[in-house]
Amino acid sequence: MENQKIFIEDMKWGLDNYKNLQLKFRDLWVAIVNKEVVVAGESIKYVEEKASRLTGKSKEEIPVISLKVVHMSTLQIRIKKLADPELDLKLDYGELIRLSLLIRFKRRTGWSKLYEAIIDTGAHTSVIPKYIWEGIYVEERVRHSIQGIVAKEECNLPVKVGIIRGVLFDELLNHTKEVECHAFCALDDKVPLILGFKDLLERFAIYFDIGADTAHLEE
Repeated sequence: MENQKIFIEDMKWGLDNYKNLQLKFRDLWVAIVNKEVVVAGESIKYVEEKASRLTGKSKEEIPVISLKVVHMSTLQIRIKKLADPELDLKLDYGELIRLSLLIRFKRRTGWSKLYEAIIDTGAHTSVIPKYIWEGIYVEERVRHSIQGIVAKEECNLPVKVGIIRGVLFDELLNHTKEVECHAFCALDDKVPLILGFKDLLERFAIYFDIGADTAHLEE
């Protein structure tokens, strides 16, 4: 009975931490003992046998779960409802809507962590703040500057135009295929991470119905 209780507790820990484990041990099988991963590998047989040797437990006493990420053609877009307190003091302005997805960028070796990015249907090109693009693989092409709402030279934002590679995710870790796209790499951190159309959003169909509280992206 005690062994069964420990098995259930370890299995529950694995399921409760599934998303974090999936990020760390993507597409692998993992064996869990005492609420930690003791072995990870591509083969369930290898994981079971090595975990048994390491712990002295039988294979039946060790929970093993798959962390395989399944490619999905539909991603659920996050609908964030925000407020502007300063504007609300002047006017009963109500909720502000922002749509977002998660993105992971390709590095020279491996992949970055997941970042939340704004889906901006008014942005022709994606924008990446400096603290993010400095740690990923960027094929730099040219120097450039971009303008926002205020068309004044002093309001221009200097950028590097480059090609980056990434994968879009939703909060359930459904994901797209790897995508290569142009991006504006800002020379400071005063801009948010924005997903624009060039080579990226133009690849997908985007649907949203804010009244029904639903939004999704389809390949």
